[in-house]
Amino acid sequence: MLVYIIGRYTPHGFNVKEKTYKKIQDKYIKKANDIGKEIFLMGHEPVIPHNMWSRWEHDEKMSRIKHSEWIDMTIKIMFKCDAVFLMPGWETAPGCKKEVDMWIDCHGVKMLFEKLEDIKG
Repeated sequence: MLVYIIGRYTPHGFNVKEKTYKKIQDKYIKKANDIGKEIFLMGHEPVIPHNMWSRWEHDEKMSRIKHSEWIDMTIKIMFKCDAVFLMPGWETAPGCKKEVDMWIDCHGVKMLFEKLEDIKG
């Protein structure tokens, strides 16, 4: 089963310096990877958007891309998946909320997981 991981990627909304921003972002990326590894070990294929375009938003060439455009790209990938996993704290991120709302609009709460043990092997 292809499992898309939804979780906070950026500390948007927090007033932090760039160095602190990147440290917080590293924490989110690590947590998503840790969850992805667990999902993989359960016999599934994790899709971790945190890694797909990691740090591209800091590249000057990519500065014209709006946050909403990044979210739209990840949503296209999400809909190719069989299920989604919600990382703790997802509800505090507007992009995550949009992903969850769109998943529920299309699939209901079917195949939406918040606990690793609920994902069947």
